[in-house]
Amino acid sequence: DTDEFKPDRAGRIRVRSEWKIKNESLIGIVARLSVVKALPIFLEAAALLRKKRADLRFVIVGDGPDKRELERLSRELNLTENLIWAGARQDMPAVYNALDILCCCSNSEGFSNVIGEAMACGVPCVVTDVGNSAQIVGDEGIVVPPGNSQMLANGVDALLFKLNALSAFEIRGRIVKQFSLEAMIDATENALTELRLTT
Repeated sequence: DTDEFKPDRAGRIRVRSEWKIKNESLIGIVARLSVVKALPIFLEAAALLRKKRADLRFVIVGDGPDKRELERLSRELNLTENLIWAGARQDMPAVYNALDILCCCSNSEGFSNVIGEAMACGVPCVVTDVGNSAQIVGDEGIVVPPGNSQMLANGVDALLFKLNALSAFEIRGRIVKQFSLEAMIDATENALTELRLTT
């Protein structure tokens, strides 16, 4: 829903203030905390990035059965000072706007609403090449193989390098043009019209 998920500067400022984010770049993941979402890969990538750069913070938005184990891993990786556990949120458009980069490192996906929602807010994404994720981001994000924390870290690092050159308008535009509710309705109507004409 590109009317609900859209750029929102006030929401960005509010959530980043709540999370005490100042000039750091904020890398986030929005997911149910379960095995298929590959959260350990995100944490390992965060630890790799933290060794290279001091200007990064990370946030995990969501809840689920693996939270305790993931918290233990984050402590082992010395991420305590750099990682925010945001839990489940009801203000997702503002949460997406607070991010500088969204990661989706799942081992399996269908069509990821999270990627579409983040991009509709103008947020660039680093995604694993599963399901329709690569199709959603197109040339407006970075696609990496699943199950590889070094490749995920490299993807985030590459996106950070060109962050200032990216256009939130173009990132959002890809979703509005190809994956919005209006685009889906138009495609469905066209398909039904073609079907009617051939029968």
